[in-house]
Amino acid sequence: MEIWNALFDILVLLVGALVLGTLLERVRQSAVVGFLLAGMLLGPHGLDIVDSGEEVQMLAELGVSLLLFSIGLEFSRSRLAQLRSAGLLGLLQVILTAVVGYAAGSALGLGWREATGMGLILSLSSTACVLRILTDRSQLDSGPGRNALGVLLVQDAAVIPLAFTVEFLALDPETQAAGTGPFTVIFGALGFGIGLWLVLRFVAPWLLGSRVVSGNRELSLLLAVVAGLGAATGAHAVGVSPALGAFIAGIVLAGSPFAVQVRSDIGALKTLLLTLFFGSVGMLANPAWIAEHLFEVLGLLAALVLAKAAIVAWIVKVITGHWKNGIASGLALAQIGEFSFLLMELGKGPVVSSETEPYLVSVILLSLLITPYLVVFGRPIERWILRRGVLDSDVVEGSESAEVLLVGFGPSGQRAAEEIARSGKRVRVLDLNSDSVVRARELGYEGTVGDASHAEVLEHADLGILELVVVTLPDPTAAELVLQTITRLRPEVLVVVRARYHIHRARFERYPQARVVDEEEEVGVRLGERAVDCLIPSVRPLETDKTTS
Repeated sequence: MEIWNALFDILVLLVGALVLGTLLERVRQSAVVGFLLAGMLLGPHGLDIVDSGEEVQMLAELGVSLLLFSIGLEFSRSRLAQLRSAGLLGLLQVILTAVVGYAAGSALGLGWREATGMGLILSLSSTACVLRILTDRSQLDSGPGRNALGVLLVQDAAVIPLAFTVEFLALDPETQAAGTGPFTVIFGALGFGIGLWLVLRFVAPWLLGSRVVSGNRELSLLLAVVAGLGAATGAHAVGVSPALGAFIAGIVLAGSPFAVQVRSDIGALKTLLLTLFFGSVGMLANPAWIAEHLFEVLGLLAALVLAKAAIVAWIVKVITGHWKNGIASGLALAQIGEFSFLLMELGKGPVVSSETEPYLVSVILLSLLITPYLVVFGRPIERWILRRGVLDSDVVEGSESAEVLLVGFGPSGQRAAEEIARSGKRVRVLDLNSDSVVRARELGYEGTVGDASHAEVLEHADLGILELVVVTLPDPTAAELVLQTITRLRPEVLVVVRARYHIHRARFERYPQARVVDEEEEVGVRLGERAVDCLIPSVRPLETDKTTS
């Protein structure tokens, strides 16, 4: 009966996550917030429908292990190359946040072990939550989006050394004397990693054959699950965290011949495990305890958001020489990430005491809940601060930003961009087609992938400081949607819009700021000019003949 109870808990948690995730997606919020709320509502501190027994703890640990396995699968050569370019920003963020967290913990009266652990826990942000929101809002290619991606990639890579550090801090003298101290764990991890690499690199292809695996989705999926769970079990056997073992397995498998197929097949399982993980994390929260300590928790949350945002903004200022994108990047990363729960689990006792744990859990969950709003309002907040002159004068964006936004980069858009660039104005291209954006960048223009009918996308394209918007979309409905959004956000900016057919001209002329280019009329003018050019050579000889005669 115990297995059916566990399955019932999983089913109830998934149903709650599905319902609340769908509701939040309908109001344009992150589904991750719904997963967390489902755990809070259904868990032992809410309606108590899902038990808090050993099966839930096992479920959470399994979810973390296979989540880290899926993250490890993403560490391909191209992603590691991205780490090199963003390494300085991410590395400084992790180090400075850990130092500030240690100082804050010491000021609160924590011992050096707990203060160090707090700094490491606070240094991580939520990869799953932030990247999901940035991707959904087409903001991943914006300045803050690129900064956030770089920092999150470095943080993902830093999870392993941070986890080892927390494990070492959590070891007591008696454990070390028994022969399982830090060096024993290090050698055990090295031996485990080498053995795992040999198995996945040579034995698995020899047994299954890369062609067979790549051509059979069932085998590739089975291989991925066996590798992840086997690595977690083997890591536990040698005294290493199962989650770390699964991560190492993912990294090793990422370099194998069948990694592409595994990454493709693991997608659905990864979504399921992410849902279960966030749901189980939400179950840790105690709404009654949070209400009882509300002012303390909110004070810690405010201090966390301000401190992490300020650290990232200052690093961006030091690296780039200005504050642009720094404040918005800092707000996007101002939460504590899901992997911090892993560090907390590893450090329970000596590093994370029973008195500190509820504060950390509450602040982490609340920071994840407000993350969608920090991401959405990050750029408007940054723009307000810069315009108010709160920071130095070198933050003014005008000289750095594009002056003309070009929506659509087809043949018409490319020709228009060429003419605008000749006037000396900076052009930013906005297009839903990623190939068109790549083409725009190759030609020297700023390019962003996004839907210009969405207010968030236009705000991140710096609509507030643009001189002109040019809409080259051939679809009149899509063009009018863009025009409506621009009118709502900034009615005074001029918009040059393309009317493909003459019947749509009046449709656009209803908007006072619209300057319509009637394509049929323009084509008629050009046809007439070309006709005259063709006729002139035949007319001139006749006139010459008359003069001669």
